[in-house]
Amino acid sequence: METMLTGARAEATVAAEDLGRSRDFYEGVLGLRLAGAHVPGQDLVFECAGGTTLYVWERPGPTPPSKETAAHFLVTDVLAAVRDLRARGVAFDDWDLPELKTVEGVANVRGRHFAWFRDPDGNILALHD
Repeated sequence: METMLTGARAEATVAAEDLGRSRDFYEGVLGLRLAGAHVPGQDLVFECAGGTTLYVWERPGPTPPSKETAAHFLVTDVLAAVRDLRARGVAFDDWDLPELKTVEGVANVRGRHFAWFRDPDGNILALHD
């Protein structure tokens, strides 16, 4: 069944307490290109590959971090991306669960590699191939 959403682009959205700190992280550390804002001073829009965007909005007061992954970045080589981001100061989450284990920050899930890290507000972000 096709709907008006079938061909629509989707954008990932994360909340932040401090847009300046978020800009430093997403632009300065992750290397995303700042494309502007929907409402200057209240949000940031970062361009990603394939016409996708990451939308960061400032939420007044303490922002509880998401307990779920807010956005995935699809990369061709997760191990290389983890090395690069670690060199930029990004810490990766380690998991040791019966159904999911990481080795040096990377999990192998049915032949695909995944790695999770957090932004300055604790939002969970992921890499996968």
